[in-house]
Amino acid sequence: MACAMVYWGRSYEAFFDVFVAFGAVVDVKPLHGVRVGAARNAAGLLPPAVSRLARRRA
Repeated sequence: MACAMVYWGRSYEAFFDVFVAFGAVVDVKPLHGVRVGAARNAAGLLPPAVSRLARRRA
């Protein structure tokens, strides 16, 4: 089972301090503007509908 919590705010350090006890806390700011996921589906592993959506957004 995969679970995630997304923090959208200005106090990343405070969020980290509280939630790191419960699992990994990952700062995704370095990924801003980087093509990830369906946009990089060069191997054709995702369903066609997902790939079409990614192409529209690119």
